[in-house]
Amino acid sequence: MNETLNKPGLGWIARKDATLLALLALGVLLSLTSETFFSPNNLSKLILQYADIGILAVGMTMVILIGGIDLSVGSIVFLSGVIAAYLLRASVPPLPAILIAFTGSGVLLGLWNGFWIARFKIPPFIITLGMMIIAKGAGLFISTQQAITVSNDLFHAIGHGTLSTPVTWGVFAVLAGLLVLALVRELRQIRRQSPGKSPLAFWLKYAVLAGFLALLTWVFAGFRGLPWSVFVYGVVIAAGIFTLRKTRFGRRLYAIGGNEEAARLSGINIFRTKLSVYSLMTA
Repeated sequence: MNETLNKPGLGWIARKDATLLALLALGVLLSLTSETFFSPNNLSKLILQYADIGILAVGMTMVILIGGIDLSVGSIVFLSGVIAAYLLRASVPPLPAILIAFTGSGVLLGLWNGFWIARFKIPPFIITLGMMIIAKGAGLFISTQQAITVSNDLFHAIGHGTLSTPVTWGVFAVLAGLLVLALVRELRQIRRQSPGKSPLAFWLKYAVLAGFLALLTWVFAGFRGLPWSVFVYGVVIAAGIFTLRKTRFGRRLYAIGGNEEAARLSGINIFRTKLSVYSLMTA
């Protein structure tokens, strides 16, 4: 039966989403004590600054699900950025440079981590700690510890450019439509299971989601437009949710994290799955 029907109370909501409620309370407090915190300019900059970390968090979620950890991801991103910058300075087109740097070096180093962890069962803390030092050292060596200036319009647009205002409104209109469809679908499911009941947790959840979507619309559509990096962040989140909830690969991650030996006996290829997870983490 739907979880919201069994535990609809406010106490359950507070326990289940305590961190989210604390963040919301902190946001309200900051907005009341600062005149500039809740402005579209400040909020858009905050979201833009953490978009790259959010993208990495999607991959790290998969790593944590299988009981692992990856300490090297920050250093690998640094190394990939250095390689991409050098390729751009060598007149390599932007898209090939990005694919070679982030997919090539990222995937290869992730496969290296995954190979030792999956094949020889070396603790991921040790392997990724070593890779963190190696990747950071390689990046500093290649860059000679100097900033690399890149003057490329496309490369700059990916990091700092924004979608046009009409396209931004279109993106948020699509998101609003998807939210309404999800609400209607879940409401029908609840009423089939328990006619005449619409639990408080259900309406509170969609009220928060609708408020968050309205806030994002006000911040981006009313300011400069949706940044490309935030758009990519949203696409990665959607892909991660779909992968974990709707694919065999996602179910395998939950199975390995729950009981690796039972997952192996059920026919899951542990070695291949761990290789895939660690390569996706650093891709």
